[in-house]
Formats: sequence, structure tokens, C-alpha cells
Amino acid sequence: MSRQLKSMGRESAKLMRVEMTKALDKIGKEFGLAFEIGRITFDHNSFKASVEGALTSTPGESKLAIDFRKNCFKYGLKETDLGSVFKNASLERFEIIGAKPRNRKYPIIAKKVSNGKEYKFTTLSVQMGLER
Repeated sequence: MSRQLKSMGRESAKLMRVEMTKALDKIGKEFGLAFEIGRITFDHNSFKASVEGALTSTPGESKLAIDFRKNCFKYGLKETDLGSVFKNASLERFEIIGAKPRNRKYPIIAKKVSNGKEYKFTTLSVQMGLER
């Protein structure tokens, strides 16, 4: 079944991100790659998206996780901290899912345990909140 878009807008761009992620995940599993779709810009009838791919030794591992494993020592963390749960200042629980090394101020990416939404954190806030 064909789904024809009438024009590009915020909702269409979100839909494209979802569909591109599904397609890239399939390709990634076949070739041992992890993809990350970056910023998407759009106008009335077109869009542009940046895509980054990285070799992974673990099938299904995300680009964020790969970057965390490569750079965790820079943040005073260990590879085993990936997937660990920490609490922020409001005592909300977050799970470490990866890192974005190019973001010097907020390099750690974590998802809120209660709703799965992703947030970025400073290395200090993660170190202080880790349940050790």
C-alpha cells in the first residue's frame, strides 16, 4: 500500500525519521553497522537528513552505545556503566544509553526509566547520581 505525502511538515519529517530508522536498522543488521539519523530539515516539498554509520561488533548496538564505549574513560565512567541507572537531583531514575562525544557540555545520553524519553546530562551529574 502506497502512502503519498501531500507536503512536508513537522509530522511528515517525524514519519520519515521513523521509516528511515526501520530501513537502516534492517541494513545495519545485515552489514554489522549502527546508524544514527541526525538533524532533519524540510521545506514545503523536500527534506534533508544527515545519516552516520559505524561498524559494530554487537548486532543491534546503537551508535550512541558505541560512542559511549569508546569514550567513557573521558567522562570518568566505565564501559560497564552503559545500561546503569542513576538518579538526578530530583531523584528521578535514568538509564545510561550512550554518549555524544561532540557535545562537550552534555555528552551523556540517558532515558528516563518512567517514560523512556531521552535526555542529555553532564558527566558530573551522572557520576554523582550513579547507584554504586
